[in-house]
Order: sequence, then C-alpha cells, then structure tokens
Amino acid sequence: MQIRNELVKEYFKKYSKKLTSSQTERITSDKESENPAVLTALLDNLRVFGQFETFDAQIDERLACEGNESLFDFFLDDIESVFNDKDIVKNILSIIALSRKGLTETEIINVSKIAPLYWSQLSNCMSLYFTTINGFVTFSSGIMLNAVKNRYLKDEKDRNMYRSSITKYMETGDDVLFNRKCDELPFQYMELKDWDKLYKFVLDYKVFNYIYAKNPDELANLWSALLEQSDYYVDDYLRLRIEKETETELAPFFENSCILFQNIVPDIYTCLYFSCKYLESSLTFFGMESRQTAASYNCIGRCYIKSNEYNKAIEYFNKAIVICEKINENTELFLAYGYTASCYNALGDYEKAIECYEKSIQLSGTIYGEENVISARYYFETGCCYLNLGDNKKAESFYNKAYLIQEKILGKDHDETVNTGKTMEVFKRRTA
Repeated sequence: MQIRNELVKEYFKKYSKKLTSSQTERITSDKESENPAVLTALLDNLRVFGQFETFDAQIDERLACEGNESLFDFFLDDIESVFNDKDIVKNILSIIALSRKGLTETEIINVSKIAPLYWSQLSNCMSLYFTTINGFVTFSSGIMLNAVKNRYLKDEKDRNMYRSSITKYMETGDDVLFNRKCDELPFQYMELKDWDKLYKFVLDYKVFNYIYAKNPDELANLWSALLEQSDYYVDDYLRLRIEKETETELAPFFENSCILFQNIVPDIYTCLYFSCKYLESSLTFFGMESRQTAASYNCIGRCYIKSNEYNKAIEYFNKAIVICEKINENTELFLAYGYTASCYNALGDYEKAIECYEKSIQLSGTIYGEENVISARYYFETGCCYLNLGDNKKAESFYNKAYLIQEKILGKDHDETVNTGKTMEVFKRRTA
C-alpha cells in the first residue's frame, strides 16, 4: 500500500498537483489498483479529465467499474468526449487493433481518412496506451486493446469493414512499399478469408522470396490454408509468364519452394518437379560446380526419400557430394552425408550409414560448433546402427553422447532428450 501511495504522490507531483490523503487512500485501497499499469492509467485519466469541483465523484465513478476492461471502457468514454464525432476514436483505434503489428502514423491517417490534427489530438489523449516500435504505432496495454475490441469490434461485419479499409490502402496506396505490402496484406487476407486475393498475392516470385527469407513458417501457413480450400495449386507457379528482369530470382525461388513444399505438399511428384526446375535454373545461372546446383541435387534426393526410393536418392546425394568436395561447400556437403546416412540406415546397410553419419557429424561440428542439436541426432542414429550391428558397447557410447548434448542444449524435459533417455533405459534393461 505504501508503494502505491508513493506512486500516486509522485505522479501528480510531476504535474504540480496533489490529492488529499482521503482521495489517495480510496484509489490505492481499490483492488484493481494492485496492478501498477491499471493504477497509472487511472491516475492519467483523472489528471486529463478530472475536474476540481467534482473530483471526488469522478474517483467514485471510476472505482465503481467492475474489472479492468470495464474501467478502460470508461476511459474510452472520456476520450470520445474530446471529439464531436465519436466515430473518429472508433475508426482509428479499430484499424490499429486489427493491424498485424501496428500502423505508421501516415497509414493511420490515410486508412482512417481523418485530418492529421485529429490523430494528433487522439495520440496525445492516449499516449499512455500507445507505443511506437520501429515506426509502427500499436497498443502498449493489452487491457486497452481488449477494451477497444469489446467496445468496437464484436461484430464480424465491423471487423471485416476495417480490415478491408487496411487492405485497400495497402493495395492501392502510392506510398506503400513492396516490403510493407508483404508484411501486412497476407495477414489481412487470411483474416478476411479472401483466398483469391491471398492466392494472387503469394503467386509471385518476389513475394514468395521475401516472405520465405523473413519467416518460412509464415509462408507455409499461408499455402497450407490455401491448399485446404482445394481450389489452389502450388504448381501454378510453373505456369507463370517469366519476365526477363525476374529470371535471376528463379534460382532462389525454386530453392526455397523445394524446401517449403516438400513439407506441406503431399504430392511427391509436384515437389520433384520443382526440384528439377531448381536444378535447371541453377545450371543456367550458376553452372555445374556451384552451391546452388549441389543444393538442387539434395532437393531431388529428398524427394526420392519421401517416396522411399532410397537408392535413387543416394544417386543424387552422391552428385551433391562430388560438387561440394570440389568447391569446399560444407553446408550442403553436411546435408548430403546426413541424408545419405538416413538412406543407408533405411536400407539396412548400417556400416555405410555409420560412415556417412560420422562424416556429417564432423562437418556439423565445423559449421555449428562441436556440441549442436543436429550432431546429437546423428549420434543417436549412429547408436541405433551399432545396436543393429550387435555392438552394444559402441551403441551405448553414442547414445550417451547424444543425451549429454541434448540435455545441455535442449534441457532434460525436451522431447528429444526424453526420447533418448527412454531409449537408453530400454537398452540397459535388454543388455543387463
């Protein structure tokens, strides 16, 4: 209580104001005031909107609110009273609330179509509830954000109307940069369930490459949502007319698409076709002895793993290995040996699998450091291979190596650590 009393005193002191002891005690003894953010918001509201003649009654009104969101809804009433048109507050706060991660001041003014003066007034009234991150204005208070949604955005039609206003500006605004479109539009299309617009937007090499470079999982989620609609197909990329100036973007596009679609597209032949297109563009723009060509061979190999054609996969991984060893490309070499080991493991050729796992572990140590998660997985798989060969001593040694790294990096409760631990327990019981 004493800390809260000091907070009230210091807050009003900054503005050369002072509350009576009774007023301070009523505020600080209220249960909601236990939350410092709520207490600060209450003090700020009383400072801005409180009137000396009725100050005690105004305190009582605010303390009578049931719960934080009810109190913050009361604050919104006060903020609306500043403007002749209450919709100004509703419109501005709604578009900020429904944006992905906030809007710039220019975007707020253009989307809401208000005079800059009104935005200046509102931002001053709500300075406590806004924060600006990298130029984007968003809510600093989750309670205020929820109050805005409950007050203005309960109706789906209202939400869609504001989202449509945001998308229209992002689509047509002359000052909206390409990167900004890529960051905001897919999110809004998803929320609106405007699958046609989402499909047309992501069906662009530049958009694909931008989103993939920033967050592959986001692009995977977008395409997974589209594929669930049954009317959209990833191989439509292959039917696009290629402009000469975008040719150089094809290689990174096909590289990214191979990795992405292998995880979300069940049709292995579509993935294989993308991988072959990646190989074609890599040979055209980078030549045989290049990282890109080696990576494309790895992509093709992964497709054959998915179809359980392990010997065919090994053929392509070996092509990648030859190129990587010639040009000293360790990352793709590490991947190729790891994939090859998995193939030999699946074929039951455990000695060759161990040989490839060991090479991959050595390379991963060079790339990621001696102790890393991937090495731990390969130590575990190597242990399984030795177990299948009947060499229990080496199997136990490699299981221990895997477990120690996983426990150190992932923690003892992580799924991989737990799985290795259980395997070791079963192993010990069987070999006791």
